[in-house]
Amino acid sequence: MRYHHSEKLLGTAAELLVGVLEQVGVMKRAGNKDRTSKETTMSARMGAGSWIILVVLLLLLVATGVVIYFGWTLAKGTDVPASGYAAMAFGVIISLAVWVRSHGASLLQ
Repeated sequence: MRYHHSEKLLGTAAELLVGVLEQVGVMKRAGNKDRTSKETTMSARMGAGSWIILVVLLLLLVATGVVIYFGWTLAKGTDVPASGYAAMAFGVIISLAVWVRSHGASLLQ
């Protein structure tokens, strides 16, 4: 039962990815097939919009790495107060509650 749910999630993720790639013009459907068909073709070249999106996403990845590095190295020797741990626990609990609420029905199938 749980295995079926993970297959469903992977199928949905694949459909979403194919949809996004179709929107930016990197992938197109072959013939009259639906989105979940494995017969999709990649275009020979990416357009300017695709390259812009790719460069922006890579820059965001690099910027995230820089922020993580400086946050990690500049925070040496600092202690987290109890209120910091409480806020982190509260955020985790609320995030899990939202996730369970949004996916609860599909988990019971």
